[in-house]
Amino acid sequence: MKKQNRRVFLQTSATILGSGLIPIARLHAAPSADSIHSSAIHAPAFAANHGKKPLRLGLIIAVGNDPDSAMAKVRDLGFPTAQIYVEEFHPGLDGRLRQALDMYHVEATSVVVGGPAKEVWDFYDGPLTIGVVPRETRALRVAHIKKASDFARQCGIPAVQTHCGFIPENPNDALYKETVETIRDIANIASATGKIYATKLDRRLRSRW
Repeated sequence: MKKQNRRVFLQTSATILGSGLIPIARLHAAPSADSIHSSAIHAPAFAANHGKKPLRLGLIIAVGNDPDSAMAKVRDLGFPTAQIYVEEFHPGLDGRLRQALDMYHVEATSVVVGGPAKEVWDFYDGPLTIGVVPRETRALRVAHIKKASDFARQCGIPAVQTHCGFIPENPNDALYKETVETIRDIANIASATGKIYATKLDRRLRSRW
């Protein structure tokens, strides 16, 4: 049996929603008699969610040096929010991104940053190349994250998101201690400048902090 590729599935779903093949009215339509008497199990409503803003679907999108085109894509797909992936902080990009966000009414929830230098997304070379764990690239990546923090502040974006990498399971491991200290240093700088950092630990990579 052919396995469904998750990325293809998400892209297809987003395209269908964005192109209006699933009318929004159907999502809010009153339940039919058949559905009322069906044996389907429904999730209970929780009082703790009362008054909270509903979860809104968004996506991670690379803006390159053309934020206008990127935000137009987000708008055309019908998403209200986006996480902004930035590889290089080109001169004037912050102003153009802010202008594009306002023009297309997109809320940027975070700046996503990775690298610099090679990162291999698997369980073999991943521990050697991803995040702030590898010593060889750590200083470059810390500096890059700090640039992302300044960029986010200039754009009015409240968070910076990154992958920390394969943090060793053993807390006595020297790499474990170094990585925790590195993340603490980044967080302290963020706190001192009023930025909020969201350091994302990818569960698929069995990271732990």
